[in-house]
Amino acid sequence: MSEHEIASQLHTIFNLLVKRLIEMQDLLQQEHLALIKNQNDNITFLAKHKEKLSLQIEQQEALRRVLLEKHQLPFGKTSLEILSRHVSKNAIVELLRTWDKIVNLSQACSTQNQINGVILAHQKRRTQMALRILRGQCEYNEIYSSSGNKQEQFSQNTIARI
Repeated sequence: MSEHEIASQLHTIFNLLVKRLIEMQDLLQQEHLALIKNQNDNITFLAKHKEKLSLQIEQQEALRRVLLEKHQLPFGKTSLEILSRHVSKNAIVELLRTWDKIVNLSQACSTQNQINGVILAHQKRRTQMALRILRGQCEYNEIYSSSGNKQEQFSQNTIARI
């Protein structure tokens, strides 16, 4: 296979990766809104769609790795530098631009996914605390008095007098 054919296949793979990553970014933003608005049914649907989309991204990445391995090219941007010696400048410039889009979209998706994870963790803690309260298992954090002794947080508050 010639370097031009390798570059052409990379171009196809890169464009599909960009398309899928844009879809993932949009999906993660929808998930963010669903988490904030507590739209549980929508969150479940989005999670399933996110899993499917992740597999598609992984498949494209696997194709890229196989192609590069087959032609003994490194996995990173270095492979494009090696190809630049054998293909047109326009082809390499386009591949480099697309590679940069892939990197930027991947970082944006990773960041948004982490943010969504934090929101989900906070919601889980709130739900678990509410369940503990309902079950009568609420644990109060101890605080320290002015003398340095431990005391229950609500021990001095009167709820009602008879």
